Amino acid sequence: MRTSSNGIARKLTEELEVATAEFNKMQRVALEIVRYAPCGIPLPDGQARILRSWREVRVAFERYHNAVKAYRNFLLYRIVPDGEDHQVP
Repeated sequence: MRTSSNGIARKLTEELEVATAEFNKMQRVALEIVRYAPCGIPLPDGQARILRSWREVRVAFERYHNAVKAYRNFLLYRIVPDGEDHQVP
């Protein structure tokens, strides 16, 4: 199945918007967890919660970074990302 260049660009734009929103959300969540952590050394559960939230930020950032690269590569070089959602124009 073939997809138009506009369709691929639209899909990549959508993926970038979703990844950006998720990354921003994960950052806000992690910062809120840290902000409301008690002063001093948090209990093991609190520490685990903080570490888990920042791991989620890292994963969200990797998705965002990959979406930016895919979008840029398509717009500049017409490189179509691998995957069933993206077909060669």
